[in-house]
Amino acid sequence: MTMKKMTAILTVLFALTAALFANQAQAVCVAGAAPSKINDVKVVVQTEKSIIISFTVPAAANTIVSYDIRYRTDVPLNSLNWSSATKVTEDSTQRRIPGETDVAVLRNLWSSTNHYVGVRVTDECGKMSPLSNIPQISTLAFSPDKAILVLSWGYSEADEATIDGFRVYYGNISRLSPDFTEYPSKTEVNKNERVVPMVFEKGPQFYMSLTAHKNGVNSPYSNEIQLLD
Repeated sequence: MTMKKMTAILTVLFALTAALFANQAQAVCVAGAAPSKINDVKVVVQTEKSIIISFTVPAAANTIVSYDIRYRTDVPLNSLNWSSATKVTEDSTQRRIPGETDVAVLRNLWSSTNHYVGVRVTDECGKMSPLSNIPQISTLAFSPDKAILVLSWGYSEADEATIDGFRVYYGNISRLSPDFTEYPSKTEVNKNERVVPMVFEKGPQFYMSLTAHKNGVNSPYSNEIQLLD
């Protein structure tokens, strides 16, 4: 069984979008039916400057075409102050498939700050869901010694069904170096996960790469990423 090589994308400045793929079929508008309310918005990862949330895409009679994700730091978010809340830039690779778990990234935040986050979805007919639950999520305090990095990658749903999981490999020597033998460290990742936070001591450079695996056999490495202090 063939496992396709992935492309890993790493953003070092405490933020990263989780990459997810789906093709959406067009649907005929159903009159009067708006998408359901999201009730499970929660934090996946928080760093000094970013927050990653997840939620279950709600049931909808029509095709969901966009998310509206906003936050406030002064008071809890509600339907009355929604219009003046800070809007999060949408990621075009999100799934938007009812029943699937999706993720979103809030970037360029203040450290040690509470954020009240909410999500609404809109379908192709322009109908919007009610405001979701509103979790209160705090960014972390600044750390001069540690860097929190978040790794994300894309893998199709069809290929995902053929694997057992992913492995993130890393070390201080590039596999392109003549001195490379193997990555000394690895992290096992469930095949349904797309966001992996990793904490490193600031200072040494790291090299990272990713594989999928099936029955103990790895796919080829993804592209290698160099992490600098």
